[in-house]
Amino acid sequence: MELFPVLWLAVSATAPVLIVLCLWVSYVFHTYRRKWRTVDLFLLSVSCQDLVTALFCFGFSVLRLIGPKMAAAPCGFVLWGLAATRTFQLATLASAVGDRLLTVRWPYRYRFSVQRNQIRYHVAVLAVIGVLIGVASAFARSSESMVECSLHPQLWDGRYTLFVLVLYGSLMVASICMSVAMEVQRWQLTRKARLQQLRTATPEYGTTSTGSSVSSSSSRPLHVLGRQTSRRPYSPQVLCEAGVSEFRWTVVAVVTLLSFAINHLPYLVSRFLH
Repeated sequence: MELFPVLWLAVSATAPVLIVLCLWVSYVFHTYRRKWRTVDLFLLSVSCQDLVTALFCFGFSVLRLIGPKMAAAPCGFVLWGLAATRTFQLATLASAVGDRLLTVRWPYRYRFSVQRNQIRYHVAVLAVIGVLIGVASAFARSSESMVECSLHPQLWDGRYTLFVLVLYGSLMVASICMSVAMEVQRWQLTRKARLQQLRTATPEYGTTSTGSSVSSSSSRPLHVLGRQTSRRPYSPQVLCEAGVSEFRWTVVAVVTLLSFAINHLPYLVSRFLH
């Protein structure tokens, strides 16, 4: 057997494994999450998109194994699904980064002003936009792509390829900029919280007697978190105690964006290099 069919056979075999993993992640989100936040809706949406993408990848692999004698309708449907899910997933990830930035910037105001139904409506709008871009990809296919089921941009119209390249690049650049802004904001809040803790721990009067200092320290703690702090998950005090754990979310988002860029941008740029 030639190498090319073997590779598509391997992709077809791994697609069901990805489907099982996506179903497991969705089950964990639905079962073990007691209190849902806005970012959880975005993460669940990304997991469901991975599930749909795995299904379309499995269908595309099967079509490639069958060969070019397959009808154009199944190939067009699979290519539409892959284009729609890619756009939907990247837009959802950018929205999740924006949600995280607003949560760090205005923790109390944003938390109680944005409802989960609004996030669901936003995700639904992104899904409609992804579907429309998928429809545009179906119309952008050339006559050569009707013979061979392929995702290569050489078989697309140049204007559509340029549009997708600008769209993906804008979303990725915006997401990375928002991630950097979020970390800068978090660093400023953490620095402010540490300064407040140092000021609170420093005695106000250095010449007081020992008895008065002991009585004052025993009657009142040095630092007490108020009601406002306990209700704000991204207050300066909480961010100061969080440490590196808050930084991991940004690392995951940036790594995902870079992986998307490595997997999709080079073959889109290659359309204009020939």
